[in-house]
Amino acid sequence: MRVYAAYEPDGRIVALAEISESSADGEPTMRILPYEQQKVAELEVPQGFEERPLAEIAAQYTVDSSSGEARLVPSS
Repeated sequence: MRVYAAYEPDGRIVALAEISESSADGEPTMRILPYEQQKVAELEVPQGFEERPLAEIAAQYTVDSSSGEARLVPSS
């Protein structure tokens, strides 16, 4: 499962939305609009978390973009 994540500069997730390709033209049906200083990334949910609530993923993971490509990592 892939999600859009809005996150703070420190990696804390402030919003998650599951990416759905259900529109007639195949375009995503939802986007997240970040506040100033926040970023948005399209991320793969870790295996085993696909069926968990998005709030649980946001509580247990942060976004690491230090390598140039954003990814979910367990919160420390």
